[in-house]
Amino acid sequence: MTSPSIDLSPRAALPAARSLGRALVARHAGLLVIVALFGVLGLIYSVTTPILEASDEAFHFALVEHLGRGGALPVQSPDNVGPWRQEGSQPPLYYALSGLLTRWVDTSDWAEVHRLNPHADLGVVNPDRNLNIVVHTPRERFPWRGTVLAVHLVRGLSVLMGMVTVVAGYALARAALPGDGAVALGAAALTAFNAQYLFISGSVNNDALVIMLCALALWLMVRAVSRPPTAAGWALLGVVLGLAALTKASAMGMFALAALLGAYHARRARSWRLLVEAGLLIGLPALAVSGWWFLRNWRLYGDPLGLNAFVAVAGRRHPVPTLGQLFAEWPGFVQSYWGLFGALNVPSPTWVYVLLSAVGLLGLLGAPLYVWRLHRSRRLDTAQGMRLLLVAAWPAVVFASLVRWSMMTMGSQGRLMFSALTALSLLMAMGLSALLPRRHAVLPALAGATMLVIAAVLPFRVIR
Repeated sequence: MTSPSIDLSPRAALPAARSLGRALVARHAGLLVIVALFGVLGLIYSVTTPILEASDEAFHFALVEHLGRGGALPVQSPDNVGPWRQEGSQPPLYYALSGLLTRWVDTSDWAEVHRLNPHADLGVVNPDRNLNIVVHTPRERFPWRGTVLAVHLVRGLSVLMGMVTVVAGYALARAALPGDGAVALGAAALTAFNAQYLFISGSVNNDALVIMLCALALWLMVRAVSRPPTAAGWALLGVVLGLAALTKASAMGMFALAALLGAYHARRARSWRLLVEAGLLIGLPALAVSGWWFLRNWRLYGDPLGLNAFVAVAGRRHPVPTLGQLFAEWPGFVQSYWGLFGALNVPSPTWVYVLLSAVGLLGLLGAPLYVWRLHRSRRLDTAQGMRLLLVAAWPAVVFASLVRWSMMTMGSQGRLMFSALTALSLLMAMGLSALLPRRHAVLPALAGATMLVIAAVLPFRVIR
């Protein structure tokens, strides 16, 4: 009896690849639409916002331009802050990538483009509406050249990073809640159509990269709950965590979640050797990627993270605020989560904050109800509980770190929670879906559609 022959030629493989591609598109068509809409909106925010008018964008781009010209990493000092100011203390990965992207562009006109407006109301909303950080000239009109072109190229790179984040958020939801595609689409929409996130993604800001890397790392950890990763899987997680640490210090809390995942598998296997192996397989690649940065900071500033140098330039908060004082800053915190543009001086209409805050609060409050329903349906086993614990723990870690940071310097901004944006969006989508006993996709879809409309209008009615 002869076995059937298998045709492995490219001609035979092509129809199979096309069929697979059509199947993937059909299965994830909703995600593709959301990602495409995010890309279009991100470019709209990028083009609508005048260059250097996003929060600290001038400082971020100054470091990009410096590294792109072959400059060395700055040594921070309050007596010589440089045009990058406190951003010179940030880990360099985003700036190095952006510098490589733009090093062919002639940015010798940087000083002409970066003309500060001495009368700008920065960080506050005043009746005189003197909003612009810099003085704008016809030099910024299309076709772009010089520094203006370089800024828009880096903004485009940030938009691409945002698109990856939206996909990672969807993948996180599918891994955390297998079989609940409706919540996954809702989570992707709540991430993609957050106007503040679109604004950040359309600017020069290292947040774009750290948000993406944290989203990828969280997805890798959640999908690794079902069975222990291979050595290559642990090492991949270590590389992603190392890249995140080399982008922004706010990613360091991710290592605590990785330790929690390792402890979970060690306990299930009743082998603490597995925990040690996981720690080495994660830690060594992470150190190989980012260890040099921490060593440099320790030698220069006596602080591996370099935060003391950052605070010395940005300005230490004095006196140290109480928790009551920080709570009084909550309205601004909420505004900068949903849509506070410019240098935190271009607000959205009040009704936008009220509506979106209600959506977010209902979602977060409803998330425990979703978990309770999983328990009632006997789908909340140990693995499922661990997945949800990782999802919920990451925003809690970021928030605790942000409270500590806000007591050191002025940092009460909701956008600084975006390292955990995909996890927060997933929790909100879970809660919204649980508020109705049936047709649970209705509220997440309605919330996403509402945010889409608001996000599409704000560039023209507010920013422009």
